[in-house]
Amino acid sequence: MEEQDHDFSEFEGIKPLYRRSMLPWWLWVILLLYTGFITVDLLGNAYSLMQGYVFSFDVLGLNRLLPYPYFTIVSVFLWLGMLISFLLLWLEKKNAARVALFFYGIMLVICTALLAKGLLMGHFWLRYEMVIYIDLVLRLSYGRKKWEEALTRHHKETV
Repeated sequence: MEEQDHDFSEFEGIKPLYRRSMLPWWLWVILLLYTGFITVDLLGNAYSLMQGYVFSFDVLGLNRLLPYPYFTIVSVFLWLGMLISFLLLWLEKKNAARVALFFYGIMLVICTALLAKGLLMGHFWLRYEMVIYIDLVLRLSYGRKKWEEALTRHHKETV
């Protein structure tokens, strides 16, 4: 059997695109800190609920939009969605961009509703998360196809 010499030189200059590198480092840090602080707040409120105090966990001030018994339930579900989407993004799963767009898009809509209600009532309830969610949603919506087509894991390069 004769040996054939293949020329793969055209593939040597290609640099692979990893999913985690599609979002800037500062966005990862902010999302990690925000998710961590919300988790600590939720655990503290769960402990105070066990001690007989009122459960007051509220992600975005939903108590201004929803009546009392519902904003805690909605807040916990939104926190779970944000946690799941952050973990999927961090673990570089293929459908993480869709899940994150859904949950962070809901958070952006809630921030916008709070801003609109505040402006109509004569208050200015602008949340700092709104800027983060706008940036994240725009980056994920523009790069969703690239996210799904990119490589999955960071591998150590062997020389």
